[in-house]
Amino acid sequence: MKYKAQKHEPLFFIPIHLRRSAFFLWLFSLILALISLLGQSLKLWTHFDNAFGLVPLFNISARQSVQSIISVLLLFNLMFFLIVMSRIKDTEMDRFRRQWASLPFFALYLALHKGTGVHNLIIDPLVDQLVILFPQIHITRFYVTVTLSAIIFLGFFSRLYFSLPKRTKRLLLAAGFLFIAGLRKLGIDLKMLDGINFLIAETISRWLEMSGTVLLLYAFVDYLRISQITVIFRVDGATQKHSTDSGDKLKSKAAQDITLLPRRVVKILTSISLSLWLVSLAAQFLRYSAGHENALGLIPIMDVGRESSIPTMFSVQLLYLAATVLGCISVFKHEAKDSFRREWTLLSFGFLFMSLDEGSSIHELLTMPVWNRLGAGASGFFRFAWVIPAGALVALIGLLLLKFLITLDKRTRNLFVLSGLIFLSGSIGMEMIGGNYALTQGLWNLPYSLLAAAEELLEMAGATLFVYALLDFLRRYYPEFSLKFE
Repeated sequence: MKYKAQKHEPLFFIPIHLRRSAFFLWLFSLILALISLLGQSLKLWTHFDNAFGLVPLFNISARQSVQSIISVLLLFNLMFFLIVMSRIKDTEMDRFRRQWASLPFFALYLALHKGTGVHNLIIDPLVDQLVILFPQIHITRFYVTVTLSAIIFLGFFSRLYFSLPKRTKRLLLAAGFLFIAGLRKLGIDLKMLDGINFLIAETISRWLEMSGTVLLLYAFVDYLRISQITVIFRVDGATQKHSTDSGDKLKSKAAQDITLLPRRVVKILTSISLSLWLVSLAAQFLRYSAGHENALGLIPIMDVGRESSIPTMFSVQLLYLAATVLGCISVFKHEAKDSFRREWTLLSFGFLFMSLDEGSSIHELLTMPVWNRLGAGASGFFRFAWVIPAGALVALIGLLLLKFLITLDKRTRNLFVLSGLIFLSGSIGMEMIGGNYALTQGLWNLPYSLLAAAEELLEMAGATLFVYALLDFLRRYYPEFSLKFE
């Protein structure tokens, strides 16, 4: 059946089982830590250091590992909920609203550091200067970081912290303890360890970091729950009439409206995309034309073609945003017993995988098996041989979702198809062109960097347009929805 716009719909709820979700994330992080320990142990004992790329992919200590990208996504989630809280506090004219407004930037900073190591660019020069000034004192990056964090907390956030409920303060204290224990490597000098003892200590410390991130997210979302505030998201300023049941639920709690304007969201995302892309282009010109290979670490960290870079982390978040909105629509479709609810769920998990893949390059695992299979056939436009199975997979998914696409309204269907074509022209089309060029001219030159930059720009443009299509779909069919904590 074709989708038809519904007038005067009841308020839709997105249920969030908070404790269950937190336990699942904690258990999932433990499983990932054990997988990492198993892979590193195999590498140590059998010298089987790759296993088709799976060992480095799940190495919890690597910045491009699946575990690290999941931590980045958790911190992006934290940033979202902190933005919601800051909006609420600003509406209430809370005396700590400025502190709340700064917390999302803190979460963003943690996410970027986890994904790119941007913190080291700031701390390392400071540590070097302090070592020169105070050679008699043993100064490390960790102690400088803790000292700066303590100064910022005592000077800016201490009054906010002590104004929170006891439950939230205890959760935040526990989260901070786990996070710092992980950063401090449990107080153990890992250089004194070797073999399996080193692997165990390193894995536990990284897992504690991840557990601290999960608990930090839980603490702030739990604070939103115990504040008894109903957050209503209105897409494009919708003013829908609620059913009696929904209205009764809303009257029992304070309600705060957050308006999502699809065009404004897209303008912001487009502005960020273009800004990061232009900065990346400038960095590549500095590298290949002016001979600046590093520029204090700024060139590699702004390289749109690198996984551990700020532009890549933005692309990760962009795809994750699409997965989140798809997840919301999927919840609504399952509640309505829609015949295509499974397709919406499939798309949500698909974009979640694409988000992880963008940060950890899972698709690269396909390159060597295809190379070994095709030999000389995997050259030219197929130098990056993963595009062959990826193209076949895209065609298969397209066929499976063809009926689903046909049932969408014309506007949504056209936006879906257009955004998909733009994204694939970058991720597969430009990748093939770049591979053909790299075969004869190599990877480390300005023309190839420009091709890689064009690829990433098309991917960001396609993802941004898809996010707009989803928000536009929400505006016309589900203009109001709320988070329901259970």
